[in-house]
Amino acid sequence: MNPGSPVVAPVLDWSGALYLVPYLLAAIFPLFMGIFVRRRNHAPASGTFVAMLFAQAFWSSASVMEILAPSLAMKVFWDDLQYLAVGLVAVLALAFSYRYEGAWFKGGRRTLLLLFLFPLAAWIFAASSSLHGLHRADATIDSTIRFGELLYTFSGPMLVLLIPIYGMSVYGIARLFLHAMHSLGSRRNGALCAAAGLALPLLGTVLTISRVRIYGRLESSSLWLVVGDLLIALGLFRFRMAGILPVARQRIVENLHDPVIVISEEGYIVDHNDAFETLIGASFGKFGNRSARELLSARLGACLALLDDSSREIEVTLDGNGPELHYSVRVFPVIRHERAWIMVFRDITELKNAENKLRSLSMELEKKVEERALELEVEVRQRRQSEERLTELNAEMNNTRKEIMITLAGVVENRGIETARHVARVSEYSRLLGKAYGLPEIEADMLANAASMHDIGKIGIPDAILNIQGNLSPDEITTMRSHARIGEEILRNSDDSLLVSAARIALEHHENWDGTGYPDGKKGLGISLEARIVAVSDVFDSLATSRSYRSGWEIDEILEYFRTRRGILFDPALVDILFANLDALLAIADKYSDEPDDEFGNLVEVAQ
Repeated sequence: MNPGSPVVAPVLDWSGALYLVPYLLAAIFPLFMGIFVRRRNHAPASGTFVAMLFAQAFWSSASVMEILAPSLAMKVFWDDLQYLAVGLVAVLALAFSYRYEGAWFKGGRRTLLLLFLFPLAAWIFAASSSLHGLHRADATIDSTIRFGELLYTFSGPMLVLLIPIYGMSVYGIARLFLHAMHSLGSRRNGALCAAAGLALPLLGTVLTISRVRIYGRLESSSLWLVVGDLLIALGLFRFRMAGILPVARQRIVENLHDPVIVISEEGYIVDHNDAFETLIGASFGKFGNRSARELLSARLGACLALLDDSSREIEVTLDGNGPELHYSVRVFPVIRHERAWIMVFRDITELKNAENKLRSLSMELEKKVEERALELEVEVRQRRQSEERLTELNAEMNNTRKEIMITLAGVVENRGIETARHVARVSEYSRLLGKAYGLPEIEADMLANAASMHDIGKIGIPDAILNIQGNLSPDEITTMRSHARIGEEILRNSDDSLLVSAARIALEHHENWDGTGYPDGKKGLGISLEARIVAVSDVFDSLATSRSYRSGWEIDEILEYFRTRRGILFDPALVDILFANLDALLAIADKYSDEPDDEFGNLVEVAQ
């Protein structure tokens, strides 16, 4: 096809595919690099850098689509989109230069949105050229170039629209360059890398205008973008200049009241804070080209020893026209640059003055301390005796409270056919199961004491119903079941942790794991742990103990009962614990067996 033909038939053979590789990489690389930066870095400038990378990926992708487009109309369409992409990159490059310095636009996001109007205007003007005919009137395809290349002359109005767009890029580069000139060391290197990275795409534009072909084509800006991105990434991550921590550290050092200087490998002062200028009595311009040894020897000669032995810490004193000043001076090697140092002057004047004042008061204080020590010894002895007595009284009160609770529980039990020893066994079973479940010793003890009150509500049940040995009528069952609610009402009006726990047990110890229990039909973990433990203990003792109207079950029958109701009536974990601790449970049952002796003797023993 001759030059100027409106249609090109692209051939995607192996050589054509290889030809596209650099352009495809230019489209893919910024996208993947943006994803990587977004995941790995949270620096202030990284957000705008990522946005710029995505805009570059958009630009390069549109460039690839223009190359592959077979017709003049399609190439023009993708070329129009590149005006928008170029403008977006320019705006974001300017935003990146601000963020890199730790600054932002005066108008904030409003200014940023206004700047986006320039690329939008350029795209609209280019896309509507078929209507107004002011741009790209001579558009043609050079078919001598592989896949064909769109050629046209830039119109005056388009050049006017592009001036502010490229002006933003140039301004952003200038800001970074000036930032580099006012920085030292890695800060300068990082800013220079970032400025060079933004400048390379402009170089591609200059080469295009100069009709210089790169890789066979006039338009090569997208290829330069990749190299520019690598340089910006180097400035961001190799020199770590955009990280929030380095910026924060620099701000901290600048605002420290303690003088700080940075000494290069050659022995020159390459950076300092304002406090050092105040200390030395000169500005950076007056001593910036002098060696550290020359400068320090004037007033701080003792510090020179630290340059040869950085492990030491020395004190220096300045006695000029004002009050005497004292400094503690230390030298630290700079990370990764063992022959560069940071010298820190810590003002210890107030500390020295305080030491002198303390020294003058020392003798007087020692005398007063000796006198007061004798008084305190007597006072401490008296307080210790009082505390010991309070501890004894507290223990006596706790034991008395437990005795009252267990005795009351025994009285309640003795109203019915069951013996008061049932209270002791349920308490000890609950203590054992609680410990095996993992409760701390103190919580297991509280559980045992609270468990003794599980049937306190039976005090409100008539004797006639309590002593029925056969089956109960529906009304009698309802009355009997009310003892759970009655017990909770008796115990709930207290802030005492033991009674609060006892109230929960009294209310919930007849609830079933599957929700079929009473009084509230709670199920699973909705039932308090204390109540679930007491439920297992209560049923185990009821089955294992003989009553006047029936004999106790054999142990195999009891185990089968719990096995078949595991996860139905009882917490499965507690049933497993019961099986694992059967011998210990039987030992408790034997210790508190129903013998015809004092019904409350063992109960008081439990309270102790």
